[in-house]
Order: sequence, then C-alpha cells, then structure tokens
Amino acid sequence: MKQVMKAVVAMAVCMSAVLATAEDLTKAPDLMPVTLRTAPKHKPVELVRKGKAKAVVYVAPRPRKTLQKRRVRPRDVMVKELLKAVKLTSGAELAIVTEVPAADQPAIIIGDCEASRKAGIDTSKIPVDGFEIKTAANRIFLVGSTMKVDIIHNRSEDYANDGTSAAISDFLERFVGVRWFWPLAYGGRSVIKQRDIIVAAVNYTDAPVFAKRYHYPRDYVAWDSTCNQKLQKLMDPKMPQPPAPEAWKDAPKKMDLVPMLVALREGHNWPYQIKVHTPAQFKQYDKEPLVKMRSLVKDAPWWVWQNEGCTTNLVRSKHVLCYSSQEAIDHLIAGCEGTWDKGEYNSPWVTSHYLSISPGDEPLGCHCAECLKHADLDSPQISAASGHYSKPIALGVKKMCEIVEKRWPEKRVLYLPYWNYTTCPEDVDYPDNLELEVCTTATARYNEKSTRELLEKNLRAWSKKIDGRKLTTWEYSGWATYSTHAPMQYPHLIADYYRKNREMLAGSMINGGNSPEWHRNAPTQYVWMRVMWNPDINVDAQLDALCNRQFGKGAKTARALLQLMCDRWEGIETTHIMFPDWGKLDDKIFLEHYPTEVVDQMEKLYRQARKEMKGDPESLARFDFWNYTFEAFLKEARTVRPAKSE
Repeated sequence: MKQVMKAVVAMAVCMSAVLATAEDLTKAPDLMPVTLRTAPKHKPVELVRKGKAKAVVYVAPRPRKTLQKRRVRPRDVMVKELLKAVKLTSGAELAIVTEVPAADQPAIIIGDCEASRKAGIDTSKIPVDGFEIKTAANRIFLVGSTMKVDIIHNRSEDYANDGTSAAISDFLERFVGVRWFWPLAYGGRSVIKQRDIIVAAVNYTDAPVFAKRYHYPRDYVAWDSTCNQKLQKLMDPKMPQPPAPEAWKDAPKKMDLVPMLVALREGHNWPYQIKVHTPAQFKQYDKEPLVKMRSLVKDAPWWVWQNEGCTTNLVRSKHVLCYSSQEAIDHLIAGCEGTWDKGEYNSPWVTSHYLSISPGDEPLGCHCAECLKHADLDSPQISAASGHYSKPIALGVKKMCEIVEKRWPEKRVLYLPYWNYTTCPEDVDYPDNLELEVCTTATARYNEKSTRELLEKNLRAWSKKIDGRKLTTWEYSGWATYSTHAPMQYPHLIADYYRKNREMLAGSMINGGNSPEWHRNAPTQYVWMRVMWNPDINVDAQLDALCNRQFGKGAKTARALLQLMCDRWEGIETTHIMFPDWGKLDDKIFLEHYPTEVVDQMEKLYRQARKEMKGDPESLARFDFWNYTFEAFLKEARTVRPAKSE
C-alpha cells in the first residue's frame, strides 16, 4: 500500500524516545512518497551516539563485472557520500569493513548479499532502479534491485540498475537529514547537525516512476568567464556580464555534477539511448578507427544539403544528410550491415540493438526537389512543435524502418525529431520497430494553453505512431538562461507536465550543459530531478526546504522572492505565441512578466534578504550562487521598462 513516510515516522517515534535528537521526519514533507511494509520488531539501531561511531559499513561485493567499465559507479559515489555526510552531520567517522560483522556489532549493510537475503530482501523482485530499506537487530540494509534490464547503448545488462545508490540517497535524506540542492562544491549540500543518529525499526521500498532520468552532462560543466559567452553573443554585447560570486572564486574551475546528480537519483534504465547528431561533420571520421566507414562510399554528394538557391538564414552547415536521397539511406543501412552482419566496425549511428537516426545539429533546409515537395515552409516555427521539414525526414525514417524490419527483424530504429522537424506527420505511418525520443523546448511555457495543447497533441500523435508505447523526450533546461537575465523559475510547470503526460512518457534527457542552469535556475533544476523520480512530490515543500536550509535568517524573504519569481513566469500567459528559443527575450514578453512594479518588488526582497544574511557569509554566498545575475536583471529591466510618464 502506497503511503507517505509519515507512517514510518509515527511508528519509529513511538518506539523509542532516543529518536528525539534525530530529524523529526514529520516536518519533512519534501521527502519522496514510499511504499510501507510491516516493520520488524527490534531495538533501534545506533549508528552514532554523542558524536562517536557505533556502527560500521559493509559494502557487498559486486556479483559480476560489467563488460565495459563505467567511469562513474553510482553506488561507489554514494558510499563516499554516506561517510562524508555522517561526518559532517555528527562528527563521527564510520569505518568500512570487508566482512559482515558479528551480530552484536551495529552495521549498515549496502547491496545484495547473503545477509540481506537472510533478512528477507529479494532483490530480483524489486523494480529496476528501485530499492528496499529494512532494519534488523543491529542492522540497516540498503539494497537495490538486481532485476535484469535490457542492454543499453552497447553496454552490459547491469549498466543502468542503480537502485542501491538510490537506497543510500533515500536513507541519508530520511534518517540523516541531508539534501543536495545544487553542485556540492558551491554550498549545495545541506546537513543538520546532530550528535546522535539512531534508526528505529522500518521496512519500506520505492522505485522511480520514469525509467529515463538522464541529465546531460553527467560529469562537469565549466565555471569561469566562459559561462557568459552565449549571453554576450545572443543578448546585448554591451550589457555588463555578471561575474562569479566572490565566495566561489577559489572553487574548482569545473563544476562537478557527479555527486549531486547521483544523490538526486539521476539514472537511465530505458533500453534506448540516442546517438546524438550522427552522422554529421563527416570530416571527423577521416581518421582511425572509423576510416573504414569512408570506404563504403567514395563519392557521396548527398552528404550535404542540396541547398543551391536556399534563402533561409538558418542554413549554417553543409554536413547534414538529405533524407530524401536513396543514396543517403543506403549509406546509413550500410552502417547497419557493417556492424550487424560483417562485424567490421561499430558504426557511429548503429548500436548492437538499434539504428539511431539523429541528424546533425542544424535545422534541416534541403532545397532539392523531393524535400521541397514535402516540406511545409509556411508552418510556424514555435517551441512546442516545429514542422518545416518534418515530413521529408519522416518519409526517410519510414524507409529505413521498413528495410530494418525486413532484413533484421529483431532490431529497432530509434528516431529523434529535433530542430524544425519535431511535428508528427499524420499521414506517415511506420512499421512497429520504431522507437522515439521527441525534442521539446516548450516545458517552460507549459502554463500557456495554446503551447500546452500543441505540445500534448504532438506527443500524443507520436505515441500513436508507435502503437501507444512509451516514448522519451529531449528537454532543454538552459535555453531560458541565454535569452534574458530575468529570473525564470518554473518548477510547478515541470511537475504538472510530467504528471499529465506520465502515461505517454518513459522519462527524459535533460540538456543542461552549461553552468548557468545550475545556479540561476537551481530551484527549478532541483525540482526537475526530483520530479523525474516521482512527479507526485510536493513542489512547494521542495522550495520551502531549499530556502529554509540554505539562506539562514534570510530564508523567509528568499522564499518570498522565489515565490514571486515562480508566480511571474508560471502564472502569466504571454499573449505572444512566437517565442525565441535563442536570442534576446522580446521586450513585450519581458514586460508582460516583469512590469515596473514587479521588478521593484523583486529588488526590495532581494535587498532585504541580503541584509538579513549580513554576518552569515555561507548563507549569503549560497544566495549569490542562485542570484548571481540579479543585478544584471535590474539593469536589463531598466533598458526595457517604459518611462514612468508613459
């Protein structure tokens, strides 16, 4: 039976007064809902008493090695975070032991092992990426699923089943009181000081709603003066660019996302991962080890757009295939032959299980007769669905699906509708071997009725093309950070989007590849990652926790500022359907969301919060990390807002 953790807390609190020093979990509505099971009967397990470690940590050996070594192993990351968080919280240092300790020694047992199985935990029945947390006398078991998953992207079957890391994350949140709001080196980890960490008898389980919770990048983003180059290029180059907050000048020049993303349960157990923008930029394939690919076709003029006479200013490259060309299709299929039949090489657009179709990172603009015959150059190019070249490439994808179905019936075709070909052509049908990842940049405008209806209509249309199977989406979290300095926060829209479309979606790839996404939009980004695990979380509770934990005496004012930011972006439906995905935000749209009186109110709250945090450098530094462009926003507003006499 699905219940909130309040039941766990009530049970734990009534068992022993020693839990009084631990976090009162009834006051933590930002925790994930879980499935409660009957708790075993035993005394509370003491991990730390008066700042001294009472327990040890045993990490079960892995059952087998992966075929391809992973650069980042989530379980290993979270074991380190467990030791770090407990020390920061209580001062105690937990030791890792190599053997299961004696029965009278309190211990945290991590991973599937004989001890966890004797405790009744059957990991083969836990859903992929899910976990079970169960206590026993002197034991706390943190165990993830071992259910078999489909091979992903040429990696071994246990690549994506990271439930044990999620178990550690949930345990630290629920019983140690840790949160991870943004990258840790910049004040993103929040702990609550306590001398005792004692866990009463509990047993519960949880698993993610969405299989794909992928964040790009998964490791680092730059944190230096280059962060603002796109702002300078796409907005007014004369506008002063905000510097990095003073407090973080000594921080690493690369913002490490790994511990934060793993703690926020980023993961990917969907069996398909697009081979992004491949094939494109063919010159890079002239060198080994892909030189054999060139030998397939010696002379291929169809490698480039047939764009003579093209007048559109969107054409920026000559390295995108013409998907109306049979020769181009033959070349892509030849890659399948080389990989699946001959085993000569691994084609960049073919995996062991599927052909990936993702044109180069440019809007399609081929002006050959066949493409122009099917192109819809008069359709509006808006962020919810853009359809200029949807049908020409859709017909090419259909041909490839038919060939793959006939020659390799066990293989699949994965297609990424992107740029100006995201609209689903209603009159093009496909064999049942098609899988989809659909790009949308409209999530931030989900409050607008016209945008929302168009986006949902397009997703439903694509879902219908694959017989109602789930699809994934490619979402952009960062485009807003390059169109304005204004504080766009839309966490409620994110939750609403995934709640309403959960039956169609298997999850998303969140493209947040630059550091502004993780400071300017930290509240939205944090909620986004939480929603990808469970869209039914309490969004306001997430924002409350962020402000209460991060901003000290300025928490209440900071929360009011954050609420105003959310209200102004989420609650105002712009009257302009056209919205720039790149480039400076239109002044009319800016004024609809940020009129003079709103900007003045935001500034007042901003100044007040900073004043309240005076003398608290850590809280102020965290506030500046989130609001580092606010002064630039005020300057931007003054260049946009009309004179008061108007």
